[in-house]
Amino acid sequence: MRARGSACLRSPDRGHQGIDAMAVTESGTEGVHLGGRRWLESLWVQLLIAAVLAAAIVCVARPHLWSSFEESEPQLALEEVLCSLVPAELGVDAWEPGEFAEYEWRDASKAAHLIGENPRRVRVEVVRRLEANDARAVKYGMPHDGMHWLRFRALQTFRAHPVDVFRLVAPGSLRMSDATPAFTLHDRYFPLLASTRPHRDPSTWRLVEVGSEVVTTPLGGIPCRRFELRSADGASGEGEDALAEVWTSSGAPPLAVVRARTANESMLLVARGRAQSEPLPDAIAPLVDGRSTLSEFCSSCHGTTCREILDPPR
Repeated sequence: MRARGSACLRSPDRGHQGIDAMAVTESGTEGVHLGGRRWLESLWVQLLIAAVLAAAIVCVARPHLWSSFEESEPQLALEEVLCSLVPAELGVDAWEPGEFAEYEWRDASKAAHLIGENPRRVRVEVVRRLEANDARAVKYGMPHDGMHWLRFRALQTFRAHPVDVFRLVAPGSLRMSDATPAFTLHDRYFPLLASTRPHRDPSTWRLVEVGSEVVTTPLGGIPCRRFELRSADGASGEGEDALAEVWTSSGAPPLAVVRARTANESMLLVARGRAQSEPLPDAIAPLVDGRSTLSEFCSSCHGTTCREILDPPR
């Protein structure tokens, strides 16, 4: 009985201990919540400080970080300069199949390491005159006389491999249009119709003759007319910055160009003459030979089912 009573006398102490334990547990929970809140508050503070530091770094380094992206327009490409020329006004008013000019082409742009061989040889040759019964002349008409197919060997590159460009043009204009198209041909690929829209509108610049000069080439010194490509809305004074420079001679068909350069590219005549044209690649031969327009893409050669092979292509 005494033992039982003693147990009863000690039970209130156990109750107090339970209450104390609950109080400790609640206070511990509050401590955890308080610690978590402080941790979150400190995290937000750290994020705020990081954001302020990042903004400060961007403000200080912005001219260096974004200078390459703030150009208002891309650099003028030398290919665009060539497409804006008029050989007839530069002393070459007629072409003969087999005429060629070969150039040393250099690229100093940031992407020069992606183009493969640098410098590379670019050869421009007159392949064939467009005839009245050619497929393209019959379908689209002949906008002017003297139209020829020109082949620009290695004018472009794709994955460090040369790409040929075939142009249907005349000495009266090298500008691209629906009537004067360009087809690109990569080795072991099929020809692709190139865009008729240049990177820049050619009407935004003008070719200004600024004098004469003897240009030193591997062929010797060649007397040339010197031109500058200038903005169409700029002043005509000598102090105006030139977009490109071109040296021309009537003795350098088909383009009449001896030397040319832009901010990143340059070309220099290294060979010229007249030779028998090499056989055309099978993929482009029907177009240049006048048997096809190759205007229906895949179905030009493979029909509507893409299983048949049409000869000659449409």
